[in-house]
Amino acid sequence: DNPSQVCCQLKDTGGPTAQCTNIKVYDANNNQLSAVQLTQLKAGDSIKLAINGSASSGTIDKARFRVNAGAWQEATTKNSNNEYFISYTVPTGTTSFQFEGMVHHQSLNDWF
Repeated sequence: DNPSQVCCQLKDTGGPTAQCTNIKVYDANNNQLSAVQLTQLKAGDSIKLAINGSASSGTIDKARFRVNAGAWQEATTKNSNNEYFISYTVPTGTTSFQFEGMVHHQSLNDWF
C-alpha cells in the first residue's frame, strides 16, 4: 500500500489565518524519504514525521501528528529545517500508513 499524507486545510477565522504547509518523513539520519522509500517501511524502522506551517500574523507554537488515525502526539521541538517533528517506530503488523499533521496558532489557540 502507498502511504498517504494529510495536511490540514486553511481555516477562515475572519482574522489572522494559519495553515500547515507540508508533512515530511525522514529516516533516523535526517534524510527525507521518497515516495518509493515510504512504501518500503517495515516493522522496527525509526522515522521522523515533520511539519511546518505559516500564519498571516501571530505565531505557530507547536504541531501535532497522528498515524493511521491513532492518538495525536504533540511536538514543540524543531529540527534543523525549522520543522516541528516527532520520532516514530513502525509497529509490527503495519503495512500501510496515513500520516496526519496540524500546526497550532498561539494567539488563536486553534489547530490548523
